[in-house]
Amino acid sequence: MPIKSIADLKRERRRLKAEIAEHELILKEDVAGFKDSLKPLNAVSKVVSKFFVAGDDRNVTNKWVDAAVTFALRNVVLSRAGWVTKLVVPMIARNYANNKLQENKADIVDTLRGWLHKLQDKRNKVPANGYYDRTTADIDL
Repeated sequence: MPIKSIADLKRERRRLKAEIAEHELILKEDVAGFKDSLKPLNAVSKVVSKFFVAGDDRNVTNKWVDAAVTFALRNVVLSRAGWVTKLVVPMIARNYANNKLQENKADIVDTLRGWLHKLQDKRNKVPANGYYDRTTADIDL
């Protein structure tokens, strides 16, 4: 349809803008569908990365976990395995343990705190009469 007047030009411009908006909407729906189709792959890659990527937080706790996992796997579980297995399996287990430690650090600290409070309560248990003298508690009569 040839454009002969300004009114035709404005009409054509409105039609083209509507067509662009429609194509943008279709493109957004396609991108959203593509993202949804990649969700399982992203979930799998997050789990796999926990095994092969060491955590960012390298503190004393992580080093103790590294040492404990390495010792337990190399000397107890894989004591008769080949050197490649003894090298690879502890590395994967260390990475996974450290990533789990980072994810659940608050829960682990809360659990340890609870255990310490229970232990402290058992040690400092007050008798029914309300008086407890620790200086004579260990004396045998």
